[in-house]
Amino acid sequence: MIKYQGEINQNNKKVILKRQALLSLAISLTIATLLGIVVIILCLLSKNYIFLILLLLFYLIAVLAALPPSKNKYDLIFPNAVVILDDTITSYSDKFEYSRHLTQVKKVIDYKEFYQIHFVFPYKNLTFICQKNLLVNGTIADFEKIFEGKIVRKSI
Repeated sequence: MIKYQGEINQNNKKVILKRQALLSLAISLTIATLLGIVVIILCLLSKNYIFLILLLLFYLIAVLAALPPSKNKYDLIFPNAVVILDDTITSYSDKFEYSRHLTQVKKVIDYKEFYQIHFVFPYKNLTFICQKNLLVNGTIADFEKIFEGKIVRKSI
């Protein structure tokens, strides 16, 4: 068993929040663009350009989606523990518990101070964060052996 337990430090939280903001922005802009195409077609067909206000609204919502969450929402983002037992990895907090099978792991990003585990679609979940100094059971070598060939090292 490998277990990371404790509160993630502020620097790592900033990195994770920035990454989530960029992901939210990319997804919401993509959706806004697709909806915008429909709105533009409706405007051209109906010759009523008031619908373009909807287009602006879609992009405003897309930008708002990328705003950082309030600190009282951190329990929905950051785990208190991540446990690898047998072929399952589970991320816990007071507000969530997510489990995935190790075969669903796409890659593990090593940010020097922590790992973020990425899963294949449709099992994606950004709450699998393992801060190295919070390791309470097992070793870093054991962790890296489990994910051998899937670890990508990056600097922040």
